[in-house]
Amino acid sequence: MKQVDPELRAYITENILPRYDAFDKGHRRDHAETVIAQALAFCEFYDVDPDMVYAAAAYHDTGLSEDRSTHHIVSARIIRADRNLRKWFSEGQIDIIADAAEDHRASSDHEPRTIYDGPVRTRPLSGTGQGRPLA
Repeated sequence: MKQVDPELRAYITENILPRYDAFDKGHRRDHAETVIAQALAFCEFYDVDPDMVYAAAAYHDTGLSEDRSTHHIVSARIIRADRNLRKWFSEGQIDIIADAAEDHRASSDHEPRTIYDGPVRTRPLSGTGQGRPLA
């Protein structure tokens, strides 16, 4: 399996994961690290880009900086606004990563838009058994 780009990992470790330190007890940095580890395990079974999976998992709850009820939407907005991600991803890839963060809520009323939703989704993908109560 391809490894996550070390520069992307360093950027997220230094600039994104510290945001979780200010969140509620259930959404601290250890939660984000658990989601990342489990999401990267997903890469062993599916033909996906580990950098995209890593980014989606790392950013999925960053919207808690504004509120709980719309944090998934805010997380997607944070991803799209982070100009640094353009060092590693195209605009299309950033949209997929943002969609995965936006769709991760168990209360989502629609099926996943792409396979990248699977690693961070809180309810199973139809017919796959994938998706874990992570977020």
